[in-house]
Amino acid sequence: QYTTAYGGSPAGIVREVFARCLANPVRHALYVGCSFDDEAMNELLRQAALALPGRYHYALLRWPGDGRFDAAATEEVALESARYVSIGVRPIWFDDFSEIPGLIRCLA
Repeated sequence: QYTTAYGGSPAGIVREVFARCLANPVRHALYVGCSFDDEAMNELLRQAALALPGRYHYALLRWPGDGRFDAAATEEVALESARYVSIGVRPIWFDDFSEIPGLIRCLA
């Protein structure tokens, strides 16, 4: 998409984002409305997680399970979270999109 929109290689800007944000030990990202379907972005997150083991970014994600998140079993939460944790992102699960403003206020 970058090449289509801007007509050049994204290598320079990607390097900057990686160094200044994703792999910077003092910066943590909060992803809101991100699908994590872009494998190139996921690979950058994976590389940052390898460079800084134990340091995570965060994502507000709608709980994909059949029931409510607060009723989910620990094993189910771990299973659903594994995809994200493997790329250095800790999910913050919610059940309804109306919860997002309150969750963000709790971070301040």
